[in-house]
Amino acid sequence: MRTKITGALLDPAQLTILAALGREPATANQLAEALPELSRPTLYRRLKQLERAGLIRVSATRPVRGALERTWALAVDAPARRDVPAPEEPSLDAAARVFTAFVAAPLCRESPGRSARALIRADASRIYVTPAELAALRVEFERLLRSYRAPAPGRRAVNVSLFTTPA
Repeated sequence: MRTKITGALLDPAQLTILAALGREPATANQLAEALPELSRPTLYRRLKQLERAGLIRVSATRPVRGALERTWALAVDAPARRDVPAPEEPSLDAAARVFTAFVAAPLCRESPGRSARALIRADASRIYVTPAELAALRVEFERLLRSYRAPAPGRRAVNVSLFTTPA
């Protein structure tokens, strides 16, 4: 069962907002200025979703031109919530989506108008190797990349990484 928290963590826009609020509390206007890749309707919708998930809260309000301006902050007690069901064992695909969203959030800020999907590709496969085979795989990966390190006409720079995690 996908919880509201899990859904928030799988959404690059919500991760971007959480990262910004992790640096310091902010109003919706401040977030809109800091995150120009998010339209205002998307920003407001995501703030409400994050609030419903219990990941952010209103830390202050002040009257501005006849309305209340909210300052949003991370909900410090979010991990201790007891009413949120424990997530199911994440699938390899879900883990890859979370990782991609985490990596894509800062890249999307630097490339407004481009989606995370256009910027990042994450391929995940479960393999079975001994420690020696894993070491050999890393050496082979490094050897393969060596031939692509020099700039050449028609080539563009991309970052390629090999991450290994326990299964």
